[in-house]
Amino acid sequence: MLALAGLGVARPARTLLQEDMDEFVRVRGTQFVVGCKTWYASGWNQWEAMEAGAGALELFGASLPNKTTGPQLVRDVLDRAQAKGVNVVRAWAQAVTPNYALETAPGQYNEAVFQGLDYLLDEARQRGIRLLLVLLDNWQPGGADTLANWAGSNVHEDFFSNADAKRLYQARAEAIVTRVNAINGRSYSEDPTIFAWDLINEPRCYRCGATTAAWASEMAAYVKSLDGNHLVTIGEEGFYPAGQAASAANPQGLQSWAFEEGQDFYADHNDPNIDFTAIHLWPDNWLDKTTDFVERWIAQHIQQAASLGKPMLLEEFGVYRSSGADTMRDQYYKLIYDLIQKDAESGGPSGGALFFQYYAPGQQAPSEEGGGITGVFGVVEADNTFPIIDAFTASMAQLTGKSVSQCSATSGVSVTAVRDCSYTQVNGRPGTGYEGPACDVDINECVRGTSGCAITGAACTNSAGGYTCACTLGYAGDGFSCNPTPTLDQLQLNYTTQGAAQLACDEGQDVKYPTGVPGFAYDPTGGLSRADGASDAMVSSGSSISVQPVDCMAACNEAPGCTAFSYNPSLQKCFLKTGSSYNTCQIDLGRSPPSLWTPDEPSLAKAASETAEAVCKLLGEAALAVLTDKAGESICEMLLLMSQLGLVEMKGKGEKMERLAQSLAPHFIPVCTDLFAKSTTSSGSRLHRSIASTLLDYVFGNRAAISVFGKEKSRLSALYETALGDISDASTQVDGTKKG
Repeated sequence: MLALAGLGVARPARTLLQEDMDEFVRVRGTQFVVGCKTWYASGWNQWEAMEAGAGALELFGASLPNKTTGPQLVRDVLDRAQAKGVNVVRAWAQAVTPNYALETAPGQYNEAVFQGLDYLLDEARQRGIRLLLVLLDNWQPGGADTLANWAGSNVHEDFFSNADAKRLYQARAEAIVTRVNAINGRSYSEDPTIFAWDLINEPRCYRCGATTAAWASEMAAYVKSLDGNHLVTIGEEGFYPAGQAASAANPQGLQSWAFEEGQDFYADHNDPNIDFTAIHLWPDNWLDKTTDFVERWIAQHIQQAASLGKPMLLEEFGVYRSSGADTMRDQYYKLIYDLIQKDAESGGPSGGALFFQYYAPGQQAPSEEGGGITGVFGVVEADNTFPIIDAFTASMAQLTGKSVSQCSATSGVSVTAVRDCSYTQVNGRPGTGYEGPACDVDINECVRGTSGCAITGAACTNSAGGYTCACTLGYAGDGFSCNPTPTLDQLQLNYTTQGAAQLACDEGQDVKYPTGVPGFAYDPTGGLSRADGASDAMVSSGSSISVQPVDCMAACNEAPGCTAFSYNPSLQKCFLKTGSSYNTCQIDLGRSPPSLWTPDEPSLAKAASETAEAVCKLLGEAALAVLTDKAGESICEMLLLMSQLGLVEMKGKGEKMERLAQSLAPHFIPVCTDLFAKSTTSSGSRLHRSIASTLLDYVFGNRAAISVFGKEKSRLSALYETALGDISDASTQVDGTKKG
């Protein structure tokens, strides 16, 4: 039953918010309407939804849940949205990491990533959920800076004024707006599933005056020339420049940093091609976490939206979560929702609100966003915040569906019917067989997560119009159910690691990772081969997804020429090898290895070791007090401090001091590792030592991944990449060299 979640399970009936999916959302005065009935929005922002739909093997915001494919996550999120009665999800029509770039070079598009957006749209359509799509992002790779660079400028502000950059934006917008969905055959411009277009997420143009308004006016007119069916808004936060009475509403009032960000809410939205106003609200990020700010911010924008005669949508807001019951966040959510609801109920321009962001069960936040099951931004259904969200959704539903007088009921657009391809399903399983306007596009059931293969002990292999599920080495069954056999125990006895250190002196050469084994997954986007610091050869030797050592053993057994593997427990990835040594290298915690240290400098070695030990002891107590799921982050923070102490404070003080600086971090890790090993034996400490061990291997040159230090390169990871070279495969142990 669990394997069928999001597939053939009967979905809840659509609410009033989710009806009339063959009608476009339009504007009448200060209200949204569908047909001739009022329509109000309640929902959330969903980061990396297009990437997930495309089958990305890794997400860099909220992670993929374990044993879940990207398309599965899309279905799960939309199922929960439907069950909760929400009707809008705001998502990006631009990939937000280079690995999954939609436009890889001017005019060159990754079709697999585009199909991720196709999939997101079609799944949303089936559930009565509309999408507010962001055409470009101001902050992320692939967005404003990328287009400015392609236009020959490294100045962010040039994106808004450079003629070539503007042409590049228009070409990107055209490619998206006029696209024909490969799954259901609908042109995006004629698909009512799309609620509206955001021209750009959070445009910032420092000290640009009226440049943003001019850019928005020009681009809104261009998008409207391509698509007259959908609403258009800007996507800005809603700041005000200095010198206006309204500027008192800015974060920090008349002392606001927002004066010079190039936005003017009223002027920017005062254009006939901008159909409604939209604002964001981030009390924490904007350094004004007060109820007074929230109240004046919303009130000012309501007043000006009414003056403009346009609806207002709070399209993105968030409040940092804190520990415990998180009553502070709940109070702010309730305040924000109450202000929007009160205005909507009184007939004002408020048209709804979308929080940032929803976390599905099993998702984890990146360390730079706080880590854990939500980080600082995420909201999960178990939070006390969710009943507040549910109450707001119910209030918007009560306002939706009211008749609007003097209104034309239809848009006059004939919506393309979606062909039923269910006759191509494999054994009647939804999401299998073929799809597309002619039902002739093969579905990769392994990527979609619709195969029904056993979650543990089975591999999925795609074929034209079908697929196979087969139990892997050590398991027996029909592929849909796989049970462990005695072979699994024997498999583990066939591998050995000599010595106590478990660090191979010679890892050997890479072996290509085979298909149909544990750890293999299809990579339709090609994102894995573009991973930071990884060559195609290294990627092909490594597992695509998380594995355990026994999975590496099974994979090695099936890979021609494989005699060993290297495993990284922090990343849970393995790399297949041949020619690895049986011997391992024992590390003396008091010394660096010859590769990083010159034996004839004992005084320098002693100074580095003593310095590292002193700092480690100073920070050790604080570090051991936070042995939680943030243990890795704690170590990284200490390492960063050490590298800064060495490379910044000691730089330029002579060759000897520079060598001392370079040696500090290598000594710091083993000293701390020793301290951690002597700490308590709680699960937190074990986790801490595991991560410390991985970092230890990295610094001593035993091939570990840059991404140990975070999904995106930090200053620390860049430092070690420079010091140790372009290293991408894993290693705390070559835990398997085949016996004999």
